[in-house]
Amino acid sequence: MARAGLVDNINTNLSRSYSQIAGKRVLVEARYESQFGPGNYSTRLLAKLEASSELDLLRGFTAYGPHREDIVFYLAGRPLSQSASRGETRSLLLALKLYELALIEGSRGQKPIFLLDDVFSELDSARRRALVRHLKNQQTIITTTDADAVLEYFAGEHNLVPLSKSV
Repeated sequence: MARAGLVDNINTNLSRSYSQIAGKRVLVEARYESQFGPGNYSTRLLAKLEASSELDLLRGFTAYGPHREDIVFYLAGRPLSQSASRGETRSLLLALKLYELALIEGSRGQKPIFLLDDVFSELDSARRRALVRHLKNQQTIITTTDADAVLEYFAGEHNLVPLSKSV
């Protein structure tokens, strides 16, 4: 039930965050795919576990339960895993990270530091610009091998701290 609630909460802002990063309006949805519906979940799971306990012991693992359930993401109605480009996948991951930042900020009452490793490598220039705009009020540490991208997207309005070559 907690997982289903979390997925509902994620869906409240996921499309908006993704669309801001992607630079176009796209419906993005997370779905909690469970072996049993939300009604009487515990009762139905327990009955299934009891019915399959002998087989589970022989196999050495349980075939039913939350560890066999998944959260599947859909982009414009299609499963992300089947149709998304690397940039679309990266954009969704960034949207989820932004959701995580908001959760942490809400629970702690202060903004966390956002760490991004080589985030520009799989984003086109429009997505890079959108991400930079989205991070304007967020303290962010970004590593990259593309110094030109850093200068292009961050020079002027941001505090850049280059690493020396001796590090």
